[in-house]
Amino acid sequence: MGCTAVQRPKLGSTFVEDRQRINAVNEIKVDPGIFVSENKQKFQEVYRLGKRLKLMNNGEVRICYHRDTSAKRAVKILRKDFLMYQDESFDYENEIDIFKSLDHPNIARMYEFFDDDRHIYIVMEYCSGGELFQEIAKRQMFTEIHAARIMYQLLSAVSYLHTNMIFHRDIRPENILLEEKNEIFNIKLIDFGASVLSRKNYKMIIDQDSLIYTDPEALTGEYNEACDMWSCGIIAYILLCGHAPHNMKSVSSLENMDFGYNQEPWTHLSTESKDFVSKLLCPPSGRLAAKEAISHSWVANRAYPSLPGQEIVTEVLENLASYHTNNKLKDAVQTYITSQLMTLKDTRVLREVFRSLDKNGDGKLCKSELLEAFNSTMGEAFNEDDIAKILNVISGGNNDYINYTEFLKATLDQRKVMSRDNLKGAFAMFDKDGNGTICADELRKVLEGGHQSNDEIWHEIIHQIDQNRDGEIDLQEFRDFVLSKT
Repeated sequence: MGCTAVQRPKLGSTFVEDRQRINAVNEIKVDPGIFVSENKQKFQEVYRLGKRLKLMNNGEVRICYHRDTSAKRAVKILRKDFLMYQDESFDYENEIDIFKSLDHPNIARMYEFFDDDRHIYIVMEYCSGGELFQEIAKRQMFTEIHAARIMYQLLSAVSYLHTNMIFHRDIRPENILLEEKNEIFNIKLIDFGASVLSRKNYKMIIDQDSLIYTDPEALTGEYNEACDMWSCGIIAYILLCGHAPHNMKSVSSLENMDFGYNQEPWTHLSTESKDFVSKLLCPPSGRLAAKEAISHSWVANRAYPSLPGQEIVTEVLENLASYHTNNKLKDAVQTYITSQLMTLKDTRVLREVFRSLDKNGDGKLCKSELLEAFNSTMGEAFNEDDIAKILNVISGGNNDYINYTEFLKATLDQRKVMSRDNLKGAFAMFDKDGNGTICADELRKVLEGGHQSNDEIWHEIIHQIDQNRDGEIDLQEFRDFVLSKT
């Protein structure tokens, strides 16, 4: 699927248009996206390629291994000659800009990208369970509980995207990965090459692989959030029935569909499942939005029959309440390690707790959700001011909610986060030229986040940490500072 646009931003630039100048250290905004950048080294010097996971017209997806850390990741390798021939150069620019900004438990993480004469390399989270498409082919049909669990996670990711004014535009089982090969079915949404911001002017180009999941309204070139919801409806139908509601032979065949609700297997499925699917596969005016679909009784009553244990939730909330940071660089180091170095295994339990606290499934924890959690779990009287203070500390005063990485940052085992290897990795991330020290300009390149800033800010941070007063930070000074209690 391709798309064209009125403007083409710089490769790897953020799509946030309104920028403010950073005039003081406390104005630095730390989020996972600032650590996703172009690696100027050659891809082959940083990663070793493993087996191919997927072959595409414009490239391939393969496993890759970080040469220094042995971290196992996936890399999407795009051929520039094909992209230039197809006039699809904006696709990968757009994919990088959107992908790097996303922070949701059911959306794969992007780590970095490389750009050479022949290829673009987009390095991302590796999910060993493979594509949902492959699981559908193997199972044919899913139980309603398993189908609802998958749909809950997908709708949570889509709700998050739509809240941030992003349309995915290519939701299909091939773009939904299973974290592991097991019966839990934790999923990750991928492939943002066709995604767009809703305020931009784009037209729709549909390929044959995506056509079966495409809303008939989108065939005219018009695309909005309702079209993503149609795709979700098709996936729900396939999960429950083992096949699509129409056998696509041509574009026109999509306009007259028989959903067969009076036939097998629908006659043996719950009335709620039929109601859910029918409210997605209907005209746009009556179609459920993502936040409505996720609260539908079929999803809400089946998606998660069991919740994390009380002791685990209590411990997590205690960590949230006691979390504190008094320095932007320390906050940045913790955010980097949490988003870039911690594994799916490291975060598995916390991910389930996050989901249980996120009552509306929008991928973030708001004041009312936290207030309910603390008062129902801790047995203490927390008021809105107490929760506001917790939010302010964990989000760095930037938001009235806690996003997924902020939640992990505050609740992960700090001994594991601040391990010797992780601190070495964080230091290397700031040490852009690899000379063994961090200078003020290197801090700026990482933390400025596309904003303008005053030079004094970065020299002030260096001065706080630089013990031998040589104007730079070495690894030992970096470790001493990050691990200090002050």
